[in-house]
Amino acid sequence: MNRAAGCALWESFIPARQERASDSGWNTNAADPTDGFHSTDESHSGSGAPGEININRPHLTSPPLTRVPEHDSRSYSLLASSRPPRRRFFASNFVRRKALPSTLAMGGNQYDDDWVLPSADITLVLVGKLGCGKSATGNSILGQEVFESEYSHVSVTNTCQMGSTTLHDGRTINVIDTPGLFEVKVTTEDAGKEIVKCLNMAKDGIHAVLMVFPATHRFSQESESTIESIKAFFGEKIVNHMILVFTYGDVIGESKLKKMQNNAPECLKKVVELCQNRVVLFDNMTNDRRLQEQQLDKLLDLVDSISANNGGKPFSDQMFTRIKEVHDREKEMRTIGYSEEQISELKKEIHRTRDEQLAHITSMVEEKLNYSVEKLQQQLMEEQNARLEAEKVALEARMKSEDEIQKLKESLRKAQMENEEFRRLAAERKCAIL
Repeated sequence: MNRAAGCALWESFIPARQERASDSGWNTNAADPTDGFHSTDESHSGSGAPGEININRPHLTSPPLTRVPEHDSRSYSLLASSRPPRRRFFASNFVRRKALPSTLAMGGNQYDDDWVLPSADITLVLVGKLGCGKSATGNSILGQEVFESEYSHVSVTNTCQMGSTTLHDGRTINVIDTPGLFEVKVTTEDAGKEIVKCLNMAKDGIHAVLMVFPATHRFSQESESTIESIKAFFGEKIVNHMILVFTYGDVIGESKLKKMQNNAPECLKKVVELCQNRVVLFDNMTNDRRLQEQQLDKLLDLVDSISANNGGKPFSDQMFTRIKEVHDREKEMRTIGYSEEQISELKKEIHRTRDEQLAHITSMVEEKLNYSVEKLQQQLMEEQNARLEAEKVALEARMKSEDEIQKLKESLRKAQMENEEFRRLAAERKCAIL
């Protein structure tokens, strides 16, 4: 595809996206209707639904967007990103899905089958242990202090939260920050409720799961077990959407991170290979705009590669399908004209159906969590038994070795005693001869 064809395809894509945005509850307000861009000192605020927080953003450089959340959990709507323009959307930004067929080389028009537009809406989920820097990484991606963050070993995030922003290439990024969902300390019931919230926020699917690890800490088997828990819960295919994000880039530079990867323990090498070497380092403390852009560009390039490898489709499963059904029913009620009495009855039915569906989803989540916990416990028990067996063999070998050493020492002592006795007898005989 040449550059002109790529740009034409993207321009034809924009009206459809705007129409979809209008249908899904997005409200666009621009001071200048000719270009849709807004730059003013006025602050923007709105009265959203309960639980929504609108952040005032002066000096906006892209169209302000506000979305009314469709869930009861805490969410954030950023009006726009104050970050400088990332990159314009030219034909070079198209993601190639497979090799060009011979018909394209001859001038055929089959780019629909061979080229995939990066997704207009990207949903990223931050997952990791307590205090690993998930919230700070989310703020770096969004370009705003949306999630409460502290550099400590104590979790600041107590519940799933979502923040959104729009890049200058027109794409919307939704970032979901999660508490330590797969920690040993977290009960199955609490983890189940938070996962349901997360799935509710990412009702259209997850484009990438960002596994966050502090680069200054040793990658342990416990860190590996977090990934195993996610695989046990979502299934093996979730690894096709995983990206490893190492924080504390202000302490560990790129070159040092590469050296650490080369000398990493086998468990880390195994995880990196599992994620197909999708690794990015984030410095969440820097104020250098260029560095901020570079690390965001690298992350989004990895997200685009995941999207291309999966045919442009986000990760989704049965639980996502059920949640989407609930949202579609609510959307249908809002868009189709009904009388007040019909709307009241439909609301009751939808709320009843919603509660039943969410209760069923929660039950599914808890069932999967219990299964993953049992599977991990079995795995840990097998590993512990194998370790005990190895220790037993090593102990037996050590005892056998010590016994042999003791026998050797005893033989040496006897030999020395016999040697001394022989010398004594020899000396006595010599004296008798004299």
